Amino acid sequence: MPDRKESGGVDQDQNMDTARPETETGFGRFGTILKLKDWGSDQQLQQEYAYAMTHGLIEPDFTFQTYKHLRTVQDLNVGSIMSPTGQYLGEPLVNYAANPAVCEPSYIELLGQQEISRLRSLPAPRFLLAGSAGKESSLGFARLAAKINPNATLDVIDLKQSSSVTGDVIQVRTTKGSALKMDYPNGTFDVCSTNNLLHELEGSGDLEEDLRQLISQFENTLKIGGNLIIYEAKSEKNAAILNKQKLLELILASGRLKQAALLERALIYHFPGENGKATIDQNSQGHYENVCLREVPVGALCARFEKI
Repeated sequence: MPDRKESGGVDQDQNMDTARPETETGFGRFGTILKLKDWGSDQQLQQEYAYAMTHGLIEPDFTFQTYKHLRTVQDLNVGSIMSPTGQYLGEPLVNYAANPAVCEPSYIELLGQQEISRLRSLPAPRFLLAGSAGKESSLGFARLAAKINPNATLDVIDLKQSSSVTGDVIQVRTTKGSALKMDYPNGTFDVCSTNNLLHELEGSGDLEEDLRQLISQFENTLKIGGNLIIYEAKSEKNAAILNKQKLLELILASGRLKQAALLERALIYHFPGENGKATIDQNSQGHYENVCLREVPVGALCARFEKI
């Protein structure tokens, strides 16, 4: 399992966890983990290719050279498989988008065994996803909530209301609106989450002030003991504010939230065909033995906070 240790920072809680996988083949709960330091190497590409062939994630007639070429093209185009002339070359081979469906392993590890157990003990916990990149993000987060507690409900608020999510998951209510002005009663939610929302905030035009307002909204709508999860990638445009040190300072400023967990490196599903395939056992631990995960740099912040 990932190495766990205390980590220094801004007024961090004594029991805060820092999770970081140390091996390509993890122990116990983990199967294949592609290391960040090996990204793009021939050795890792061979490992990816062998895994994808064994697990039926690519066509049987794919050669390694074809796989390597398309992966290289996808890297250069940051997720899209396009030729230099703009020709579409096929579906993405590996994940790049950091939405909740792709990042589910990081959410599970941030919540941790103790908090998942607590959420499972509740009759009907309420989850909130603030900001959504559409139906896939809502569906991914809904499926995670359902794994934790099948009686959970999910609210999604976004400036562009995403499509309703129905079917094999929990009840989802979607609201068109701003996370800066949420109309939920105080103490509504057990878990509030953002996924690459912070750089998209549209409020006063002052990002730091908008972040203070957003944090205040979460502080109000969370129940005592509830969780705020922040997953935010690197932003070159707003690097002076959207970085770990500054975000921790802003989030912890009021004293109503304490830091509970931090990921120095995030874990995502490597192959789109395996999104959502992690399981959570009866002891409230996440299991990834049968999926291929990839380490990715956190960017700005990947952390969980508890309302006190």
